[in-house]
Amino acid sequence: MDPLRPIASCTVGTSGGTCTISSGKTVTRIVGATFGVDVCFVKAQLSISRADSEVTSVSRTSPVLSAGQTWAAWGMGNKFEYKSKRWYATPIGETIPKISTEQRAFDPDGTQIQCGLL
Repeated sequence: MDPLRPIASCTVGTSGGTCTISSGKTVTRIVGATFGVDVCFVKAQLSISRADSEVTSVSRTSPVLSAGQTWAAWGMGNKFEYKSKRWYATPIGETIPKISTEQRAFDPDGTQIQCGLL
């Protein structure tokens, strides 16, 4: 989830006002895979949904804000960091492991949002 890209936001025009975010947004489930590993296999290993996205519904009212302040909402979820290992056979029968660079996954939770000033 990109902290610079909220799923919804609103800006108060006059000091002492509030604003309400009411929006629905599809939040993408992101899964990295290397070595030709199937993304569905990675999702199963991480125990996350096989779906590609979650719909997050937003409805929150800001506290009292100053003119020009922006209230924003971000989708919540779980972040994962992991590495893949693949074994290669050599001509003399040895197996050599090759370990991927760190991969990341984000599993959105369609029932939770985080709100705050942008």
